[in-house]
Amino acid sequence: MTFVETLNKQLQAIKKHDIDMFMTTLHENEDIVCIEPDGKYIYSYTTFIENHISWFNDRTWDIDFEILNINETLEISITTTHFKLTETDGVYHMILSLVFKNINGKWGLIHDQNTPIKN
Repeated sequence: MTFVETLNKQLQAIKKHDIDMFMTTLHENEDIVCIEPDGKYIYSYTTFIENHISWFNDRTWDIDFEILNINETLEISITTTHFKLTETDGVYHMILSLVFKNINGKWGLIHDQNTPIKN
């Protein structure tokens, strides 16, 4: 699977709240850097997965993505994406920066940073 195919699969999995599909876009047991919108820093595969299981199980939100930029190399690829998160208490716009690494021909997420956009 190419980087762009992996990226699209991950974004589709998020949109569908599909944790099994989402996990296929990760390297199993490879720690992931995650910087959440509130600045919380996570560096753990297990914590990253647990947080996403909890988030995906919450069916009160919807999300839409717009890919702004892709910088692709043979080993590391980065994308910058705008997303609109609609929750019961409002609509939030964020910039999502994702870094994927190619290990033995498989692309997997290694870095996830969410930055709120101020109005």
